[in-house]
Amino acid sequence: MLGPLIAFGAIPRMVLGPVLLVIEGATFSLVPERVTRTLLTAAMLMDLIPLSIFALHIAAVTYR
Repeated sequence: MLGPLIAFGAIPRMVLGPVLLVIEGATFSLVPERVTRTLLTAAMLMDLIPLSIFALHIAAVTYR
């Protein structure tokens, strides 16, 4: 049961996460309204924090 979840949920999320951050960053520079920028910043942090934790985990496992 866990296999399909990883294959169809986690792997695309890991691949598309950095792409989504780039798109959100480009949108951030194009949007002039303050409230929209604040919401976009929150969305970027929701993507950035899990990616950072995953990168730290991989670094800890690799250099153990």
